[in-house]
Amino acid sequence: MKLTFLGTRGNIKIKSKRHFRHSSLLVESGSSKIMIDAGLDWKSKIKTLNPDAIFITHAHPDHAGGLSPKTPCPVFTTPESWQEIKKYEIEECRLIMPGDPVIAGDLTVEAFEVMHSLKAPAVGFRISDDEHTIFYVPDVVKIKKEKKALEGIDLYIGDGALIKRSLLVSKKKSTDVGHAPIIMQLQWCKKNKISRMIVTNCGTEITSIDPHEADTIINQLGDQVRVITMIAYDGLKIPL
Repeated sequence: MKLTFLGTRGNIKIKSKRHFRHSSLLVESGSSKIMIDAGLDWKSKIKTLNPDAIFITHAHPDHAGGLSPKTPCPVFTTPESWQEIKKYEIEECRLIMPGDPVIAGDLTVEAFEVMHSLKAPAVGFRISDDEHTIFYVPDVVKIKKEKKALEGIDLYIGDGALIKRSLLVSKKKSTDVGHAPIIMQLQWCKKNKISRMIVTNCGTEITSIDPHEADTIINQLGDQVRVITMIAYDGLKIPL
């Protein structure tokens, strides 16, 4: 499996050389290539990437706003997200249900419900090939079936909006809305025996400071729980 971080910036105005485009991940294995999320920054650019399929975590514009009638491949989304993104008039949409794995060539993709937004319900994706399994969740407060989602994971790729403080915008219908800090997600990794975490969907706490300083802070947090941790940047390639 090979990962390419196409973009690593969250829904913020600040841009940098390292974090310029909205968060998106390209996953390749064998002859298969899928794209996770296609935010506004990717409008009219998806065709050049030529993915076999696009999987959408949720319907916020920084994750789905790049879709259009000219999207050149099937788009997989949950029924809840489809209600929001059907306005983009996508030619081929396929529904994906949490707990029901989808075979995409040499890759298997399974959606897991996560808490993040009431208006745009989100999922994280457990993605596997014959050798490796990753979990990708760029926006999250809590993973609803955490143990099942993270069991046997080689790499966790998570929400970089906040480093230490939580952001709970509201709490309605017993659903937390906002972002879990990196330090909390590292605890999830430790509890589920995941040895590596990569931070993406970076917020201003990361993008507004010197990159070396940001890397040092995140590395130190990882060292505390013995999880190898790094911040992704646009164009980063990771072979697993």
